[in-house]
Amino acid sequence: MLRQAIHLFYERGYANVSVEDIVLAADLQSASALYRYFRSKGDLLTTAFHRVTDRMVAIIGPTIAESSCPAEALSKIVTYYASEALTERELAYVYYAEAGHLPVDERTPVRTVRRLIVDQWAALLIAARPELSPAEAHILVHAALGLVVDFGRVYGDDEKLCPQRWVIWLMQIALFWESPARWHKLP
Repeated sequence: MLRQAIHLFYERGYANVSVEDIVLAADLQSASALYRYFRSKGDLLTTAFHRVTDRMVAIIGPTIAESSCPAEALSKIVTYYASEALTERELAYVYYAEAGHLPVDERTPVRTVRRLIVDQWAALLIAARPELSPAEAHILVHAALGLVVDFGRVYGDDEKLCPQRWVIWLMQIALFWESPARWHKLP
């Protein structure tokens, strides 16, 4: 049910998918079968969001602990995230595109966890690149995260057009390349 809901949210957008669409796609007999597991369509979306945030939160601490420096930790987290997001492109896109459709009571908790994840990435980036301000680090983190979603959406699962190693490489460039403060000095 969840996989079909994510697929439909990805294809049509959350607002354009009904419970009946999900029931039909999941090959269920009736909506009551869906309601045994999920209270509403919004509950399906919330579960999808928690799937992403739970995975990210679970790897950050252990990755930092096993890494020799912040740059190594962030590089490992980037590799993990890109691998997960490109493997589950539809889920990654829904996670970034449909936050505004979360049930009202779930918006603040989900936004808080999402912000904490970005804050952790930014803190690792600042530790690796102390010349960055917190604002610059956050912008670079958002740019790196957006790369995965955009490449996944544009190229689908065509590994020839969009190899995972290229996306990881581009994310690394976005995060670790020279300070944006120097860019204005370029001709």
